[in-house]
Amino acid sequence: MTIAEIRTMRQTCRAKVEDLLGRTSSREMSTEETQMLADLKAENERLSSLESRYAFLESFDSGVKPPITRQPFVAPTELDRKAAFVKALDSFLRTGKLATDTPLQIQESPVSGVAAAVPTDVVPTIVQGINDFDICARLGVTDYPRDNSRPLVVTIQSGAPAASSYDEGTAPSDSTPPTYKTVTLGGARYANLTKYSLESRMNLGVPIVASVLRALALGQIQSQNTAFMSAFLSAVQANSVATFHSVGHRHHRVPG
Repeated sequence: MTIAEIRTMRQTCRAKVEDLLGRTSSREMSTEETQMLADLKAENERLSSLESRYAFLESFDSGVKPPITRQPFVAPTELDRKAAFVKALDSFLRTGKLATDTPLQIQESPVSGVAAAVPTDVVPTIVQGINDFDICARLGVTDYPRDNSRPLVVTIQSGAPAASSYDEGTAPSDSTPPTYKTVTLGGARYANLTKYSLESRMNLGVPIVASVLRALALGQIQSQNTAFMSAFLSAVQANSVATFHSVGHRHHRVPG
């Protein structure tokens, strides 16, 4: 028996199953038809098992073996060696770190340029030498944070109702409301700019970004202090009641 003969028998078995299913598609199968379907199913399973065995037998007799693919050995060229050396050197120098992990430090060299560079130690912080005295905050000025530059109207309670003394059992009969007034405040926005290169940001061992941001904020405070003190001095000088004058006296001693 060959595989072709077994496959022909399976085709015949399949045709019988198809004919049986077609004849009983619109009704229930009888007892004989149910038994016939079970027999055809068993026959199909037997032929499938028989086909797999004969397929193994034919492959055994044919002696066909799967092809073995071999890659020819290619010796590395000089260019490949250089690339490997460069890659190994790059890995050794980087050690898995970026420039910001271990920043470069500043070194000084003698004027002659012949001697080796003399390393210097750099303090990893920046000493603040800028005065950050906020005059407005120290004087208790009320701060109104704004997200725009439109004039701001502020309502101020400037006077409290006067109180009088009464005997027991008596009370005031007149209403005296407090005094209010509104003040329209104008304002100015302060802005400044400092540019630094990406090289200085990446290769400096000091927190240059934080220092620049702090300096920008302090510069705005200083400009605000100057404008505030100028307006404050003008207001005091214009109000004669709040201005104090100091008069000095010179004493003379008469001999004898």
